[in-house]
Amino acid sequence: MVEVGGPEQFRLDELGRSTLAARHDPRSVVSNPVARYFGAALSERSLVPADGARIAGTRLDDWRTRAAHGR
Repeated sequence: MVEVGGPEQFRLDELGRSTLAARHDPRSVVSNPVARYFGAALSERSLVPADGARIAGTRLDDWRTRAAHGR
């Protein structure tokens, strides 16, 4: 198994907000620090790649720009 990640870290609510904003979607994201993720309680680092993961060099905004232009 190979663990991969990107060069940036985001909280899940921040990722949701930025994704909605990039799509010009007016909905808001409401955070709930005690909510479960598919039944599991998460910490701040639960979904962050561990040491030794392969870290890609592409930032999220750069990927979104390329994806929007079909590249």
